[in-house]
Amino acid sequence: MTSPAIIELIIRHFDAVDEALSRRVTRKSRWEEPALTSQLCDLLDEDTQGDEVLRFSFEDLKREMSRIDGVVTADFKLETHEYDRAWEHWVTQADLGVVVRMVDHMLPENSWSTAWLMQAKRLYPRRRPGLPVYDERSPFPSWAHRQHARLARLVETVGTPFVRYLLYC
Repeated sequence: MTSPAIIELIIRHFDAVDEALSRRVTRKSRWEEPALTSQLCDLLDEDTQGDEVLRFSFEDLKREMSRIDGVVTADFKLETHEYDRAWEHWVTQADLGVVVRMVDHMLPENSWSTAWLMQAKRLYPRRRPGLPVYDERSPFPSWAHRQHARLARLVETVGTPFVRYLLYC
């Protein structure tokens, strides 16, 4: 079992990634869904997130994990796999894949991993006189019944709920 202190650090890291990506959604010239997905993959990837200033980076996460017990007894790894439109449509039905691994070196039986396919959707503001407004009536215009049905069929075929919607809001 992963300690609550480690889980808190992981959440802190994901919050920092979310904060950095959210800045792209609310800019004057907003980023579209494919650009947001590419940026998210860069922010999550240990090798490329250094290009961005994060409030709590992957390096910070590893450093703080080592402070908890003095010796790093666990490794946290995250992989992202971005899919192009053709691969998304014909194979994964998803924009990206995410694999999370926690390796416990002291108690290997406590190690775990999980993976998800993630279908990204971007929220768009409603237009009002003056400024665009985000509220409960703001749409996700790229959501499609046929794509959702293909995702449901994929989950049914595999037999586990490993597909998630990634909502850029």
